Amino acid sequence: MNDYSPSIVLGMDPSRLACALQMINTARRNPLGSLDRLSKLIGGFEALLETVPQRRSRELEGSRALDELDTLLTSQGVQGGTESLRSFLEPIIDRLIEALLEFPERRLAAYGSLLPGQENHHQISGLVGEWIDGYVEGMLQLDGFAEEERFPKLVWDLSGNPEAVRVLHSAALPECWDRLDQFERRFSYRRSLVPVRTDQGTLVCNLYEFVESQVHVE
Repeated sequence: MNDYSPSIVLGMDPSRLACALQMINTARRNPLGSLDRLSKLIGGFEALLETVPQRRSRELEGSRALDELDTLLTSQGVQGGTESLRSFLEPIIDRLIEALLEFPERRLAAYGSLLPGQENHHQISGLVGEWIDGYVEGMLQLDGFAEEERFPKLVWDLSGNPEAVRVLHSAALPECWDRLDQFERRFSYRRSLVPVRTDQGTLVCNLYEFVESQVHVE
C-alpha cells in the first residue's frame, strides 16, 4: 500500500532548495554540540523557510514543526546554562528541519550495493518498508576494478545527469543511520540530504555520496 503524501518540496525552486540542503549537510558534518553545527543548522532552517512556496499555506508546515518542538520541550526539559542551551537547541532545530522536509530520516536513496539483490543489501534487508524508483542529478562513476573501487560513486550535482536510484521508505531507518554511516565511511561515502525526483513528486532523501567534490568522467 502506498502511504506517501506529496512532498513539501513540490513547487520549491530547485536551486534554492539545493542551497538550503547543502547548508544542512555541512552543518551535520560538524561535531555534535559545536557552535558551527548549531549556527549552520539554524541557517539551513531559515533557508528552508524562505524556500517554501508562497502559493502554499504555511500553517500546516508550521504546525508540524511546532508539534516536534513541543515534543522535545516536554521530553527534555530546559537545562540551565549556556553550554547546555546549545546542546538543547541543536536537536530542536534538527527536528524542525525534519518536519519541514516531511522526515527524510525515513528515506534512503540507494544506487549501489545497498540495492535489493546487491552484495551489501543485507545491511538493510531486515527493514520493513516500500521501494520506489527515482532520479538524482549528479555525476556517476562506474568503472574501477580495485577492491575499494568496485562500487559506483555518485556525487550530487544539479548540473549533472539524472541518475537512477531506488528510494526505501521505512520508519525503522532512523535507528540504523549510525551503523550505516560507519559502514559506508569505510568506502569513502558520506550521507547527504538530496532531492529525488519520483512519480510521486520530489522527495528529500538520504543518499550516500562519494566524498570527493568532483568525479572525473572521461
